Amino acid sequence: MIQTIEILPNALAIPNEYFTNPTSQTRRDFVLAPLSENIFEQLGCVKKNILVKYNVLKRNRHVHKELMIRKRGVINARRAKNVLNQALYHADIVIPCNLSKKSYRMLVSFKDEQSGKMLNCVATINLESQNNSEYIEVVDWFVKNDENLQQTFNKASEIKKQNQS
Repeated sequence: MIQTIEILPNALAIPNEYFTNPTSQTRRDFVLAPLSENIFEQLGCVKKNILVKYNVLKRNRHVHKELMIRKRGVINARRAKNVLNQALYHADIVIPCNLSKKSYRMLVSFKDEQSGKMLNCVATINLESQNNSEYIEVVDWFVKNDENLQQTFNKASEIKKQNQS
């Protein structure tokens, strides 16, 4: 259930505290601008805004610690924001990860401004959720190394083959 919604232009506009220290006092869900037309064509769906729920932000912080950079003991939200924004709005590849749930992974590689390294950014989205088909929902986002990225492509190929038979 959506509590309080704030409408923002993209993931970079989500306040840092939601990435670094989400608390119950700051509980908000965020609606972001739709994906590019090219992505909607690849997904074969109607254009919808993106929903990033408070619970997803909170869980992602704990599950994907590689996104959190500590500098002098302080968590920096910049990498987590960049990875989410890059994967959503600059995806080069969209692949299925669970067709029964209409889930897809959006992938892009970009150079991290803090480390100078290339990052393989992934965002998982659901085209239709059980509670709300008005939005495309972000499920999670993370960074994958090259070996794990190849496993993701292999799984997507298997899913496509199963769907065709």
